[in-house]
Amino acid sequence: MHAQGKIAVFAGLLGLSGVAFGQGVGGFPLDLYVGGAFGNSVVDVDAGNVEFKGFGSIGGKVFGGLTFNKYIGVEGQYVHFGEAEIEGGGASDKLELDGWGAAVTGNLPIINQLSLNGRVGFLNWESDDDDGTDLHVGGGFRFDVVEHFALRADWDYYPMDADGSDLNTHMVSIGGQFNF
Repeated sequence: MHAQGKIAVFAGLLGLSGVAFGQGVGGFPLDLYVGGAFGNSVVDVDAGNVEFKGFGSIGGKVFGGLTFNKYIGVEGQYVHFGEAEIEGGGASDKLELDGWGAAVTGNLPIINQLSLNGRVGFLNWESDDDDGTDLHVGGGFRFDVVEHFALRADWDYYPMDADGSDLNTHMVSIGGQFNF
Protein backbone atom coordinates (compact mmCIF):
# COMPACT_ATOMS: atom_id res chain seq x y z
CA MET A 1 0.00 0.00 0.00
CA HIS A 2 1.34 3.46 -0.90
CA ALA A 3 2.08 6.08 1.76
CA GLN A 4 -1.04 8.13 0.83
CA GLY A 5 -3.21 5.04 1.20
CA LYS A 6 -1.75 4.27 4.62
CA ILE A 7 -2.33 7.86 5.72
CA ALA A 8 -5.94 7.75 4.47
CA VAL A 9 -6.62 4.45 6.30
CA PHE A 10 -4.99 5.79 9.48
CA ALA A 11 -6.99 9.05 9.28
CA GLY A 12 -10.22 7.10 8.72
CA LEU A 13 -9.57 4.82 11.69
CA LEU A 14 -8.67 7.83 13.82
CA GLY A 15 -11.96 9.49 12.83
CA LEU A 16 -13.94 6.35 13.62
CA SER A 17 -12.21 6.01 16.97
CA GLY A 18 -13.27 9.56 17.81
CA VAL A 19 -16.88 8.68 17.01
CA ALA A 20 -16.58 5.48 19.07
CA PHE A 21 -15.02 7.39 21.96
CA GLY A 22 -17.90 9.87 21.95
CA GLN A 23 -20.55 7.16 21.69
CA GLY A 24 -19.06 4.63 24.05
CA VAL A 25 -20.36 1.09 24.23
CA GLY A 26 -24.04 0.38 24.60
CA GLY A 27 -24.89 4.10 24.87
CA PHE A 28 -22.46 4.70 27.76
CA PRO A 29 -19.64 7.19 27.09
CA LEU A 30 -16.09 5.93 27.39
CA ASP A 31 -14.23 7.42 30.36
CA LEU A 32 -10.48 7.86 30.51
CA TYR A 33 -8.50 7.99 33.77
CA VAL A 34 -4.90 8.21 34.99
CA GLY A 35 -3.45 7.90 38.45
CA GLY A 36 -0.70 6.84 40.75
CA ALA A 37 -0.27 5.04 44.04
CA PHE A 38 2.41 4.10 46.52
CA GLY A 39 2.53 1.34 49.05
CA ASN A 40 4.27 -1.66 50.50
CA SER A 41 5.38 -4.65 48.43
CA VAL A 42 6.40 -8.04 49.78
CA VAL A 43 8.26 -10.69 47.78
CA ASP A 44 8.32 -14.36 48.86
CA VAL A 45 10.75 -16.56 46.90
CA ASP A 46 10.18 -20.32 46.69
CA ALA A 47 13.32 -21.84 45.14
CA GLY A 48 12.73 -25.57 45.12
CA ASN A 49 13.23 -26.86 48.67
CA VAL A 50 14.34 -23.47 50.10
CA GLU A 51 11.84 -20.74 50.83
CA PHE A 52 13.03 -17.15 51.19
CA LYS A 53 10.92 -14.54 52.91
CA GLY A 54 11.11 -11.12 51.36
CA PHE A 55 10.69 -8.13 53.55
CA GLY A 56 8.54 -5.21 52.53
CA SER A 57 9.76 -2.40 50.40
CA ILE A 58 8.17 0.89 49.43
CA GLY A 59 6.96 0.67 45.87
CA GLY A 60 4.54 2.42 43.61
CA LYS A 61 2.61 2.34 40.39
CA VAL A 62 1.24 4.64 37.74
CA PHE A 63 -1.80 3.54 35.82
CA GLY A 64 -4.25 4.62 33.18
CA GLY A 65 -7.41 3.13 31.89
CA LEU A 66 -10.54 3.31 29.89
CA THR A 67 -14.00 2.32 31.13
CA PHE A 68 -16.52 1.16 28.55
CA ASN A 69 -19.45 1.48 30.92
CA LYS A 70 -19.78 1.68 34.70
CA TYR A 71 -18.90 -2.03 35.06
CA ILE A 72 -16.13 -3.00 32.58
CA GLY A 73 -12.88 -1.44 31.40
CA VAL A 74 -9.19 -1.94 30.68
CA GLU A 75 -6.17 -0.64 32.59
CA GLY A 76 -2.46 -0.38 31.90
CA GLN A 77 0.17 0.11 34.57
CA TYR A 78 3.84 0.53 35.32
CA VAL A 79 4.72 -0.87 38.74
CA HIS A 80 7.99 -0.57 40.67
CA PHE A 81 8.17 -2.91 43.64
CA GLY A 82 11.20 -1.24 45.20
CA GLU A 83 14.14 -3.18 46.57
CA ALA A 84 13.21 -6.15 48.75
CA GLU A 85 15.60 -7.76 51.22
CA ILE A 86 15.38 -11.55 50.71
CA GLU A 87 16.52 -13.85 53.55
CA GLY A 88 16.38 -17.59 54.10
CA GLY A 89 18.39 -20.79 54.02
CA GLY A 90 21.35 -19.02 55.63
CA ALA A 91 21.61 -16.51 52.76
CA SER A 92 20.36 -13.04 51.99
CA ASP A 93 20.10 -10.94 48.87
CA LYS A 94 18.43 -7.83 47.51
CA LEU A 95 15.90 -8.06 44.74
CA GLU A 96 14.58 -5.16 42.66
CA LEU A 97 11.50 -5.72 40.46
CA ASP A 98 9.46 -3.60 38.09
CA GLY A 99 7.17 -4.17 35.13
CA TRP A 100 4.52 -3.07 32.66
CA GLY A 101 1.07 -4.62 32.67
CA ALA A 102 -2.40 -4.63 31.16
CA ALA A 103 -5.62 -5.91 32.69
CA VAL A 104 -9.35 -6.15 32.22
CA THR A 105 -11.17 -4.37 35.04
CA GLY A 106 -14.52 -4.87 36.67
CA ASN A 107 -16.29 -2.28 38.80
CA LEU A 108 -19.19 -2.82 41.16
CA PRO A 109 -20.80 0.33 42.56
CA ILE A 110 -21.67 -0.14 46.25
CA ILE A 111 -23.09 3.30 47.01
CA ASN A 112 -23.02 6.57 45.06
CA GLN A 113 -19.35 7.38 45.66
CA LEU A 114 -17.88 3.98 46.59
CA SER A 115 -17.04 1.16 44.18
CA LEU A 116 -15.43 -2.24 44.52
CA ASN A 117 -13.01 -2.98 41.68
CA GLY A 118 -11.09 -5.97 40.41
CA ARG A 119 -8.39 -6.61 37.80
CA VAL A 120 -7.02 -9.61 35.97
CA GLY A 121 -4.29 -9.41 33.37
CA PHE A 122 -0.61 -9.87 32.71
CA LEU A 123 2.58 -8.17 33.88
CA ASN A 124 5.78 -8.10 31.83
CA TRP A 125 8.33 -7.86 34.66
CA GLU A 126 12.07 -7.52 35.01
CA SER A 127 14.54 -8.01 37.86
CA ASP A 128 18.33 -7.62 38.02
CA ASP A 129 18.92 -11.07 36.50
CA ASP A 130 15.62 -12.36 35.10
CA ASP A 131 12.41 -11.32 33.34
CA GLY A 132 9.11 -12.78 32.23
CA THR A 133 5.42 -12.29 31.63
CA ASP A 134 3.03 -13.66 34.23
CA LEU A 135 -0.46 -13.34 35.65
CA HIS A 136 -1.60 -10.31 37.66
CA VAL A 137 -4.75 -10.15 39.79
CA GLY A 138 -5.92 -7.39 42.07
CA GLY A 139 -8.80 -5.60 43.65
CA GLY A 140 -9.70 -2.76 45.90
CA PHE A 141 -11.95 0.19 46.52
CA ARG A 142 -12.44 3.51 44.74
CA PHE A 143 -14.00 6.47 46.52
CA ASP A 144 -15.10 9.35 44.27
CA VAL A 145 -14.16 12.49 46.21
CA VAL A 146 -15.33 14.95 43.54
CA GLU A 147 -16.47 14.55 39.93
CA HIS A 148 -12.98 14.21 38.43
CA PHE A 149 -10.93 12.80 41.32
CA ALA A 150 -11.09 9.54 43.28
CA LEU A 151 -9.06 7.88 46.00
CA ARG A 152 -8.04 4.24 45.56
CA ALA A 153 -6.96 1.51 47.97
CA ASP A 154 -5.64 -1.53 46.08
CA TRP A 155 -4.20 -4.97 46.71
CA ASP A 156 -2.35 -6.62 43.81
CA TYR A 157 -0.86 -10.10 43.52
CA TYR A 158 1.79 -11.04 40.98
CA PRO A 159 2.74 -14.78 40.96
CA MET A 160 5.96 -14.57 38.91
CA ASP A 161 7.97 -17.55 37.66
CA ALA A 162 11.72 -16.85 37.53
CA ASP A 163 13.93 -19.70 36.28
CA GLY A 164 12.22 -22.38 38.38
CA SER A 165 11.72 -20.10 41.40
CA ASP A 166 8.39 -18.58 42.33
CA LEU A 167 8.42 -14.86 43.15
CA ASN A 168 5.06 -14.44 44.88
CA THR A 169 4.76 -10.67 45.09
CA HIS A 170 2.04 -8.68 46.83
CA MET A 171 1.53 -4.92 46.87
CA VAL A 172 -0.89 -2.94 49.02
CA SER A 173 -1.18 0.67 47.88
CA ILE A 174 -3.14 3.90 48.24
CA GLY A 175 -3.36 6.58 45.63
CA GLY A 176 -5.40 8.91 43.50
CA GLN A 177 -7.16 8.71 40.16
CA PHE A 178 -7.99 11.62 37.85
CA ASN A 179 -11.07 11.03 35.66
CA PHE A 180 -11.57 12.80 32.32
